[in-house]
Amino acid sequence: MGEEESLRAYAEGLLQKGNLEEAEALYRQLVEKYPGNDSYLMALAWVYYDRGQLEEAISCLEELFERELTRKIFTGFAFDELVRIYKHIKSYDRLLYICERACASYPDEYPLLGDLAWAALKSGHLEKAVSVYRRMIELDPEDIDAYLGLGNALISLQDYGGAEAAYEEASRLDPSQAANFFARLADEYRKAGLLAQAEAAITRSLGYNNKEISHLLILGDILIESGKWGDGWETYEAAAALEEKRAGSVYFRLGNTLVQANLQREAARAYEKALLVEPNPLYYFHLAQTYITLGLPELAQEAMENGRKML
Repeated sequence: MGEEESLRAYAEGLLQKGNLEEAEALYRQLVEKYPGNDSYLMALAWVYYDRGQLEEAISCLEELFERELTRKIFTGFAFDELVRIYKHIKSYDRLLYICERACASYPDEYPLLGDLAWAALKSGHLEKAVSVYRRMIELDPEDIDAYLGLGNALISLQDYGGAEAAYEEASRLDPSQAANFFARLADEYRKAGLLAQAEAAITRSLGYNNKEISHLLILGDILIESGKWGDGWETYEAAAALEEKRAGSVYFRLGNTLVQANLQREAARAYEKALLVEPNPLYYFHLAQTYITLGLPELAQEAMENGRKML
Protein backbone atom coordinates (compact mmCIF):
# COMPACT_ATOMS: atom_id res chain seq x y z
CA MET A 1 0.00 0.00 0.00
CA GLY A 2 1.42 3.38 -1.04
CA GLU A 3 1.68 6.50 1.09
CA GLU A 4 -1.51 8.07 -0.27
CA GLU A 5 -3.56 4.92 0.28
CA SER A 6 -2.18 4.55 3.80
CA LEU A 7 -3.00 8.13 4.73
CA ARG A 8 -6.50 7.84 3.27
CA ALA A 9 -7.21 4.59 5.12
CA TYR A 10 -5.93 6.07 8.37
CA ALA A 11 -8.08 9.19 7.91
CA GLU A 12 -11.16 7.08 7.24
CA GLY A 13 -10.41 5.06 10.36
CA LEU A 14 -10.21 8.23 12.43
CA LEU A 15 -13.59 9.29 11.11
CA GLN A 16 -15.13 5.96 12.03
CA LYS A 17 -13.79 6.35 15.56
CA GLY A 18 -15.15 9.89 15.78
CA ASN A 19 -11.70 11.42 16.17
CA LEU A 20 -12.51 14.53 14.16
CA GLU A 21 -9.61 16.68 15.31
CA GLU A 22 -6.96 14.25 14.07
CA ALA A 23 -9.02 13.49 10.96
CA GLU A 24 -9.10 17.19 10.13
CA ALA A 25 -5.32 17.48 10.38
CA LEU A 26 -4.83 14.42 8.20
CA TYR A 27 -7.31 15.49 5.52
CA ARG A 28 -5.67 18.90 5.40
CA GLN A 29 -2.41 17.11 4.76
CA LEU A 30 -4.01 15.01 2.01
CA VAL A 31 -5.51 18.10 0.38
CA GLU A 32 -2.12 19.82 0.40
CA LYS A 33 -0.28 16.80 -1.00
CA TYR A 34 -2.92 15.80 -3.56
CA PRO A 35 -4.73 19.03 -4.50
CA GLY A 36 -6.37 17.50 -7.56
CA ASN A 37 -8.30 14.88 -5.59
CA ASP A 38 -11.77 16.31 -4.95
CA SER A 39 -12.70 13.56 -2.51
CA TYR A 40 -10.18 14.75 0.08
CA LEU A 41 -11.45 18.32 -0.06
CA MET A 42 -15.03 17.07 0.23
CA ALA A 43 -14.10 14.90 3.22
CA LEU A 44 -12.37 17.87 4.85
CA ALA A 45 -15.50 19.96 4.29
CA TRP A 46 -17.60 17.43 6.18
CA VAL A 47 -15.09 17.16 9.01
CA TYR A 48 -15.29 20.93 9.38
CA TYR A 49 -19.08 20.75 9.24
CA ASP A 50 -19.26 18.03 11.90
CA ARG A 51 -16.93 20.07 14.12
CA GLY A 52 -19.19 23.11 13.84
CA GLN A 53 -16.75 25.06 11.67
CA LEU A 54 -19.36 26.05 9.14
CA GLU A 55 -17.51 28.78 7.25
CA GLU A 56 -14.47 26.54 6.82
CA ALA A 57 -16.75 23.82 5.44
CA ILE A 58 -18.38 26.30 3.07
CA SER A 59 -14.97 27.50 1.90
CA CYS A 60 -14.02 23.94 0.90
CA LEU A 61 -17.33 23.39 -0.87
CA GLU A 62 -17.06 26.70 -2.70
CA GLU A 63 -13.64 25.69 -4.00
CA LEU A 64 -15.10 22.41 -5.22
CA PHE A 65 -18.01 24.29 -6.77
CA GLU A 66 -15.59 26.48 -8.74
CA ARG A 67 -14.00 23.32 -10.10
CA GLU A 68 -17.41 21.93 -11.05
CA LEU A 69 -18.14 25.04 -13.11
CA THR A 70 -15.13 24.36 -15.35
CA ARG A 71 -16.25 20.87 -16.41
CA LYS A 72 -18.24 19.95 -19.49
CA ILE A 73 -20.74 17.92 -17.49
CA PHE A 74 -22.17 19.43 -14.32
CA THR A 75 -21.78 16.93 -11.49
CA GLY A 76 -23.10 19.35 -8.88
CA PHE A 77 -21.99 17.46 -5.76
CA ALA A 78 -20.56 20.55 -4.06
CA PHE A 79 -23.34 22.71 -5.46
CA ASP A 80 -26.00 20.45 -3.94
CA GLU A 81 -24.31 20.56 -0.54
CA LEU A 82 -23.98 24.34 -0.67
CA VAL A 83 -27.66 24.64 -1.59
CA ARG A 84 -28.60 22.46 1.37
CA ILE A 85 -26.40 24.42 3.79
CA TYR A 86 -27.48 27.85 2.56
CA LYS A 87 -31.13 26.83 2.85
CA HIS A 88 -30.52 25.52 6.36
CA ILE A 89 -28.81 28.71 7.56
CA LYS A 90 -31.19 30.87 5.49
CA SER A 91 -28.34 32.53 3.63
CA TYR A 92 -30.49 33.26 0.61
CA ASP A 93 -28.28 35.89 -1.04
CA ARG A 94 -25.36 33.46 -1.12
CA LEU A 95 -27.71 30.79 -2.42
CA LEU A 96 -28.87 33.10 -5.20
CA TYR A 97 -25.26 33.85 -6.16
CA ILE A 98 -24.26 30.21 -6.66
CA CYS A 99 -27.51 29.44 -8.48
CA GLU A 100 -26.89 32.30 -10.90
CA ARG A 101 -23.34 31.06 -11.47
CA ALA A 102 -24.50 27.49 -12.08
CA CYS A 103 -27.26 28.54 -14.49
CA ALA A 104 -24.88 30.80 -16.41
CA SER A 105 -22.38 27.96 -16.84
CA TYR A 106 -24.95 25.26 -17.60
CA PRO A 107 -27.96 26.95 -19.25
CA ASP A 108 -29.34 23.62 -20.48
CA GLU A 109 -29.60 22.13 -16.97
CA TYR A 110 -33.32 22.67 -16.41
CA PRO A 111 -33.39 21.65 -12.70
CA LEU A 112 -30.97 24.49 -11.91
CA LEU A 113 -33.68 26.96 -12.92
CA GLY A 114 -35.87 25.69 -10.09
CA ASP A 115 -33.10 26.33 -7.58
CA LEU A 116 -32.52 29.79 -9.06
CA ALA A 117 -36.20 30.75 -8.97
CA TRP A 118 -36.60 29.58 -5.37
CA ALA A 119 -33.44 31.41 -4.29
CA ALA A 120 -34.64 34.60 -5.99
CA LEU A 121 -37.99 34.33 -4.23
CA LYS A 122 -36.49 33.73 -0.79
CA SER A 123 -33.90 36.50 -1.18
CA GLY A 124 -36.58 39.03 -2.11
CA HIS A 125 -35.78 39.31 -5.82
CA LEU A 126 -39.42 38.80 -6.70
CA GLU A 127 -39.44 40.00 -10.30
CA LYS A 128 -36.51 37.73 -11.05
CA ALA A 129 -38.29 34.80 -9.42
CA VAL A 130 -41.39 35.41 -11.55
CA SER A 131 -39.25 35.70 -14.67
CA VAL A 132 -37.43 32.43 -14.01
CA TYR A 133 -40.62 30.54 -13.16
CA ARG A 134 -42.22 31.81 -16.37
CA ARG A 135 -39.14 30.70 -18.29
CA MET A 136 -39.48 27.23 -16.74
CA ILE A 137 -43.11 27.06 -17.82
CA GLU A 138 -42.13 28.03 -21.36
CA LEU A 139 -39.62 25.19 -21.41
CA ASP A 140 -41.92 22.68 -19.72
CA PRO A 141 -45.61 23.68 -19.71
CA GLU A 142 -46.44 20.67 -17.52
CA ASP A 143 -44.06 21.47 -14.66
CA ILE A 144 -46.50 21.70 -11.75
CA ASP A 145 -43.86 22.90 -9.29
CA ALA A 146 -43.10 25.84 -11.57
CA TYR A 147 -46.75 26.93 -11.51
CA LEU A 148 -46.88 26.63 -7.72
CA GLY A 149 -43.64 28.57 -7.35
CA LEU A 150 -44.92 31.22 -9.73
CA GLY A 151 -48.09 31.51 -7.67
CA ASN A 152 -46.10 32.03 -4.47
CA ALA A 153 -43.93 34.68 -6.10
CA LEU A 154 -47.00 36.51 -7.39
CA ILE A 155 -48.51 36.53 -3.90
CA SER A 156 -45.39 38.33 -2.70
CA LEU A 157 -45.94 40.85 -5.51
CA GLN A 158 -49.59 41.22 -4.42
CA ASP A 159 -50.81 39.84 -7.75
CA TYR A 160 -53.42 37.60 -6.16
CA GLY A 161 -55.37 36.99 -9.35
CA GLY A 162 -52.21 35.81 -11.09
CA ALA A 163 -51.32 33.61 -8.12
CA GLU A 164 -54.69 31.89 -8.17
CA ALA A 165 -54.48 31.41 -11.93
CA ALA A 166 -51.12 29.67 -11.47
CA TYR A 167 -52.54 27.37 -8.79
CA GLU A 168 -55.56 26.66 -10.98
CA GLU A 169 -53.25 25.60 -13.81
CA ALA A 170 -51.39 23.26 -11.44
CA SER A 171 -54.76 21.78 -10.43
CA ARG A 172 -55.72 21.33 -14.07
CA LEU A 173 -52.51 19.42 -14.70
CA ASP A 174 -53.10 17.13 -11.71
CA PRO A 175 -56.76 17.21 -10.62
CA SER A 176 -56.13 14.50 -8.01
CA GLN A 177 -54.01 17.00 -6.05
CA ALA A 178 -56.27 20.04 -6.46
CA ALA A 179 -57.41 19.95 -2.82
CA ASN A 180 -53.80 19.86 -1.62
CA PHE A 181 -52.74 22.62 -3.99
CA PHE A 182 -55.41 25.01 -2.75
CA ALA A 183 -54.56 24.10 0.84
CA ARG A 184 -50.99 25.15 0.03
CA LEU A 185 -52.31 28.37 -1.47
CA ALA A 186 -54.25 28.99 1.74
CA ASP A 187 -51.06 28.48 3.74
CA GLU A 188 -49.18 30.98 1.57
CA TYR A 189 -51.95 33.55 2.03
CA ARG A 190 -52.00 32.89 5.75
CA LYS A 191 -48.24 33.40 6.08
CA ALA A 192 -48.70 36.71 4.26
CA GLY A 193 -51.39 37.73 6.76
CA LEU A 194 -54.13 37.58 4.14
CA LEU A 195 -56.74 35.71 6.15
CA ALA A 196 -59.74 36.44 3.92
CA GLN A 197 -57.91 35.05 0.89
CA ALA A 198 -56.66 32.13 2.98
CA GLU A 199 -60.21 31.31 4.04
CA ALA A 200 -61.41 31.41 0.44
CA ALA A 201 -58.56 29.16 -0.72
CA ILE A 202 -59.03 26.50 1.96
CA THR A 203 -62.79 26.58 1.38
CA ARG A 204 -62.09 25.91 -2.27
CA SER A 205 -59.82 23.05 -1.24
CA LEU A 206 -62.65 21.53 0.78
CA GLY A 207 -64.85 21.85 -2.28
CA TYR A 208 -62.65 19.22 -3.89
CA ASN A 209 -62.57 17.01 -0.78
CA ASN A 210 -64.70 17.90 2.23
CA LYS A 211 -63.61 14.79 4.14
CA GLU A 212 -59.99 15.87 4.58
CA ILE A 213 -59.64 16.47 8.32
CA SER A 214 -56.36 18.38 8.08
CA HIS A 215 -57.93 20.92 5.72
CA LEU A 216 -60.94 21.36 7.99
CA LEU A 217 -58.57 22.07 10.87
CA ILE A 218 -56.76 24.67 8.77
CA LEU A 219 -60.09 26.34 8.03
CA GLY A 220 -60.94 26.28 11.73
CA ASP A 221 -57.62 27.90 12.61
CA ILE A 222 -58.07 30.61 9.98
CA LEU A 223 -61.58 31.39 11.20
CA ILE A 224 -60.38 31.70 14.80
CA GLU A 225 -57.45 33.89 13.75
CA SER A 226 -59.95 36.06 11.85
CA GLY A 227 -61.99 36.61 15.02
CA LYS A 228 -64.76 34.20 14.03
CA TRP A 229 -64.11 31.75 16.82
CA GLY A 230 -67.68 30.41 16.87
CA ASP A 231 -67.45 29.38 13.22
CA GLY A 232 -64.01 27.98 13.92
CA TRP A 233 -65.37 25.89 16.78
CA GLU A 234 -68.11 24.47 14.55
CA THR A 235 -65.52 23.59 11.92
CA TYR A 236 -63.48 21.72 14.50
CA GLU A 237 -66.63 19.90 15.63
CA ALA A 238 -67.19 18.80 12.04
CA ALA A 239 -63.60 17.54 11.85
CA ALA A 240 -63.96 15.60 15.12
CA ALA A 241 -67.16 13.97 13.85
CA LEU A 242 -65.40 12.64 10.75
CA GLU A 243 -63.14 10.32 12.72
CA GLU A 244 -63.97 9.61 16.35
CA LYS A 245 -60.58 8.02 17.03
CA ARG A 246 -58.92 11.36 16.39
CA ALA A 247 -61.49 13.49 18.21
CA GLY A 248 -59.35 13.92 21.32
CA SER A 249 -56.39 15.28 19.37
CA VAL A 250 -58.73 17.49 17.33
CA TYR A 251 -60.16 19.15 20.44
CA PHE A 252 -56.67 19.43 21.92
CA ARG A 253 -55.50 21.30 18.83
CA LEU A 254 -58.59 23.48 19.07
CA GLY A 255 -57.63 24.35 22.63
CA ASN A 256 -54.12 25.30 21.57
CA THR A 257 -55.44 27.49 18.75
CA LEU A 258 -57.82 29.24 21.13
CA VAL A 259 -55.00 29.85 23.62
CA GLN A 260 -52.97 31.49 20.85
CA ALA A 261 -56.00 33.69 20.14
CA ASN A 262 -56.14 34.57 23.87
CA LEU A 263 -59.54 32.92 24.24
CA GLN A 264 -58.76 31.17 27.50
CA ARG A 265 -62.28 30.20 28.61
CA GLU A 266 -63.07 28.70 25.22
CA ALA A 267 -59.69 26.92 25.28
CA ALA A 268 -60.54 25.36 28.65
CA ARG A 269 -63.80 24.06 27.18
CA ALA A 270 -61.91 22.54 24.25
CA TYR A 271 -59.40 20.79 26.54
CA GLU A 272 -62.27 19.49 28.67
CA LYS A 273 -63.93 18.04 25.56
CA ALA A 274 -60.63 16.44 24.54
CA LEU A 275 -60.41 14.75 27.94
CA LEU A 276 -63.98 13.46 27.71
CA VAL A 277 -63.14 11.45 24.61
CA GLU A 278 -59.47 10.66 25.31
CA PRO A 279 -57.97 10.98 28.81
CA ASN A 280 -54.39 12.09 28.31
CA PRO A 281 -51.90 13.63 30.76
CA LEU A 282 -50.79 16.21 28.20
CA TYR A 283 -54.36 17.44 27.85
CA TYR A 284 -54.66 17.73 31.64
CA PHE A 285 -51.44 19.76 31.89
CA HIS A 286 -52.59 22.21 29.21
CA LEU A 287 -55.97 22.49 30.89
CA ALA A 288 -54.22 23.21 34.20
CA GLN A 289 -52.19 26.01 32.62
CA THR A 290 -55.36 27.50 31.16
CA TYR A 291 -57.05 27.39 34.57
CA ILE A 292 -54.04 29.19 36.05
CA THR A 293 -54.36 31.91 33.41
CA LEU A 294 -58.06 32.21 34.25
CA GLY A 295 -57.27 32.58 37.96
CA LEU A 296 -58.72 29.21 38.96
CA PRO A 297 -55.94 27.66 41.09
CA GLU A 298 -58.04 24.89 42.65
CA LEU A 299 -59.18 23.57 39.27
CA ALA A 300 -55.62 23.89 38.00
CA GLN A 301 -54.31 21.81 40.91
CA GLU A 302 -56.95 19.15 40.31
CA ALA A 303 -56.08 18.95 36.60
CA MET A 304 -52.36 18.67 37.39
CA GLU A 305 -52.98 15.85 39.85
CA ASN A 306 -55.15 13.98 37.36
CA GLY A 307 -52.42 14.32 34.76
CA ARG A 308 -49.69 13.07 37.11
CA LYS A 309 -51.76 10.01 38.02
CA MET A 310 -51.67 8.95 34.38
CA LEU A 311 -47.88 9.05 34.10
